Amino acid sequence: MPPTAPYLLIVRNGPVYDLENTLGFFSRTFGSHFDGEICTYGNDPDHLSAAGFDVRRYRWRNSRNLFGRAGYVAWVLRRAIRARWFKRRRLIMIAYDPFQSGMIGLLVKWFTGATFICEVNGVYGDDDNLVDMPDPEQRAERKRSMLRFGSWVLRRADFVKVLFPEQLAGFAPDAQERPRTWFFDLIDADTFQPRGLAPEKRIVFAGHPFLRKGLDILLQAWARTRDDFPEWTLSLVGWAIEEPARERELPTDGVVFVPPSPPAELAGLIEASAGLILPSRSEGMGRVLLEAALLGRPRLGSRVGGIPYYIDDDVDGLLFDPVDVDALEAVLRRFMGDEDLRTRLGAAARQRALKSFTSEEYVRRYAEVVKDLTGWERDSSDRPTLPSS
Repeated sequence: MPPTAPYLLIVRNGPVYDLENTLGFFSRTFGSHFDGEICTYGNDPDHLSAAGFDVRRYRWRNSRNLFGRAGYVAWVLRRAIRARWFKRRRLIMIAYDPFQSGMIGLLVKWFTGATFICEVNGVYGDDDNLVDMPDPEQRAERKRSMLRFGSWVLRRADFVKVLFPEQLAGFAPDAQERPRTWFFDLIDADTFQPRGLAPEKRIVFAGHPFLRKGLDILLQAWARTRDDFPEWTLSLVGWAIEEPARERELPTDGVVFVPPSPPAELAGLIEASAGLILPSRSEGMGRVLLEAALLGRPRLGSRVGGIPYYIDDDVDGLLFDPVDVDALEAVLRRFMGDEDLRTRLGAAARQRALKSFTSEEYVRRYAEVVKDLTGWERDSSDRPTLPSS
């Protein structure tokens, strides 16, 4: 008798304000292969369904409110119990990280017997992961507590999904030894498709927070290039970028500060630019790197964390040593001064994205994990059409 089809219960961090733009593509992708739902929280309750895979938002307006936290945990548990004991489905619980959502994942496992997959999306063993916290002692204590609690959760997970092979460095040895795999996080491939926009002499950054993303290093290196490349601009997209730049008296000539943008607007800005840069001190993957690759734009990234696994140096992008103004300046000069290089890197990035970073590849990798854990796989004759990429 074939194994019973599983029901996936996925807990994503919040608050989430726009379900469609934030999680709609997740539901469409998972719904192409699985039954299940995604749970998150935000200011108001909401629900959407795509390809039969639901996204549900619980009303929890203040994430510091303990009563709200308890209500959210109880709500997720009720949904898990409903799927497992009332619908009699084999339950697979997927948590976004080994902290809040990971603790919920463990509770679901204990109450329902669910198979527990824990994702890790940050590089919590890095000293620079919390560099934006001003107090070094608080930063060190926060890192210790995160690694201690995260290790406790991970060693109880049935499977761990990471973004690059060395991502669990710093966690307890037995947590690092859990069965695991690594591959990219899903991106909204439908939104980040080329529209035929011509690249202008502009480099784009998108992200937050300020120091962890290396914006201080970027602005210093950028200032050194201004005399030789005055026609170029640098667009910085995200929360809390302009204010810390001004406070640190960093140079901003030729810099345009852009508020956080909806995905479609960000896609247009990236495509209409020569390339994208991510000079991070600590980085798990950098989703924007994959989005830029889908748009056929070259990526410039620091040689930290998962970035070297998603940029092939001098093939589909350029890498440089982190926290090194000289190295970044040299890369910027080479990039801005060579149009043929930019064209070559962008074409290779697009080709790689269409092969390796698609919705189809993402759900195929997750399907392999589910098959290894449960023995179940969907019959090919019963498989719905995957989202376009």
